[in-house]
Order: sequence, then C-alpha cells, then structure tokens
Amino acid sequence: ALQLINNQDIKIENLFLYKYFKSFHPKNLSEVFLINKKSSLDKLNPYNRFYPWHTPYPPPEHQDFFFGPKINYKDEIKLRTYRLKNIYELIKTYGYIPDEIDCIEGYVLTNENDYRFIVTAGHHRSGVLSAMNILGNYSNEVTVRFDQERISNKCFIINKKEVKNWPSVKNNFLSEEDAILMFDSYFKDKIYFN
Repeated sequence: ALQLINNQDIKIENLFLYKYFKSFHPKNLSEVFLINKKSSLDKLNPYNRFYPWHTPYPPPEHQDFFFGPKINYKDEIKLRTYRLKNIYELIKTYGYIPDEIDCIEGYVLTNENDYRFIVTAGHHRSGVLSAMNILGNYSNEVTVRFDQERISNKCFIINKKEVKNWPSVKNNFLSEEDAILMFDSYFKDKIYFN
C-alpha cells in the first residue's frame, strides 16, 4: 500500500508483493510464521490456516492466498493492487467510515501488558490505513470490532497465560511450548527479504 500511494504507476515487478509471491514459498507452518526453532509446526502443511488458540486440529481445507507459489501470481497482484488503489482513493476522499455491516474485524492476542489486534476481515483497508498513517495522512486510531464468529465462540481475546486451555493444547495436538512459539511470532517483527 505504501508503494502504491507513493507511486500509482509503479510496475508490478517493482512491488514488494511481486517479490513476496515469487520468492516466499514456505514448506511448513514454521516457515510461514518465520519460526526458526524446531517444533511440531515443522510437520504442518503451510497451506493450513491453523491457529492453536482457535481450533483443536488443522482444518482439512488448504488455502494458498497468503504466499506463493501461484500459477497466476501476476493476476493475483493486479487484483490486489487494483483493490488497494481503489480503497486508498475512497478513504482519501471520504475517510474511513465503518458501519455495522462493513468494518475491520479481528480478535486480540494478549501477553501481559502487550497485545496485537489480528485482522480477520478488512486486510486491504487495514493496509491502506496503516500506510496512510505512516505517511502522516491518517490518524493512528481507527474503529474496529471483534470478529462476530469469534465472539459467538468466546475466543475473541486470547491470553498467552491461558495456553493450557487452547483447543489444540487441550487435545494434545500441540505442546504448550509449540503453541506459544506460534503465539510469540505475532509479537516479533518479521523480515521476509533482506
């Protein structure tokens, strides 16, 4: 989003997203989250959207929209850049106007006095708003709400201290240590490319 705001005519090949899709091909879940320590996450398929605090086991479906390789990654990037540009123009013109139906949603991971809001809906809006904030063109506060599915499942605030109660740990699918490795990865800056 920062690249597109700074240069609307940037070539696809010069976008971070291009390099990311073309080069980032994790072989397991540890690599997805840039976890270097050996763990049972090394054996899990990278195409699984699995979070130990949310489900007892990895879901059977595989989703590959987070990284490469992609057969038509240029088309994927074109679609995403088109969406980001449109969202930027709308927010620049009208502001970010969330309502009951259309709002950035997510849940919270909390570790003592620190927390992360994990976006589950509104990734493109979040990226644009974050980029605009970095450039000094938007507030560092925006309205978000808890993911409604997670509210009904009572898992919208996940505390690291409660790791023993996370579904995958309770069912002995993951050890507490491995579940915490994944949790802690959200509290570290990640560098995908040098």
